[in-house]
Order: sequence, then C-alpha cells, then structure tokens
Amino acid sequence: MDYIDLLQVHNLIDTRTHLPTLERLKEEGKIGMIGVTAMVDDAYPKVMDIMRSGRIDTVQIPYNVIWRTVEEAFCPWLQSLASASW
Repeated sequence: MDYIDLLQVHNLIDTRTHLPTLERLKEEGKIGMIGVTAMVDDAYPKVMDIMRSGRIDTVQIPYNVIWRTVEEAFCPWLQSLASASW
C-alpha cells in the first residue's frame, strides 16, 4: 500500500513511540489522518490531553446504548470546545 487514510494507536498503547512515527508518515504523505482509540473510561483524560496537543485527527471511543459513560465524562468537554471555537 502506498497510502492509508487513517492509522490509529489502539488503546493508547505506547503513544510516545507511535505518535512521532505516525506524524512522520503523515508529513511524508503516506497516511492521511492520525487517530487514537480508547475502550475504557479511565483513558478519557489521556485522550483529552492528546486532543489538546493537536497531534491527532480522530478519536474512537465506545458510545452505544450500553456504554454511555462518555456522555458524562467526555461530551461536556467536547461541547465546551465547540462553544469556545464559535
């Protein structure tokens, strides 16, 4: 493959190593977007820190009829970001 649209660091595994590598690949035009996934609620603070850094383009977190913790832990913070940008 010459190009991948999105590469994600799954469950924030070793972001200190992976993010610089992915940033380099993005600069080289080999990938389009950088993302992270977090499948446990305890990871939300770290995801928010990485989002604040501006180093990632996407986030994948669980949000469904069973796992709704994101509504309390993550969504209010995202809403504040959206409000601040307008």
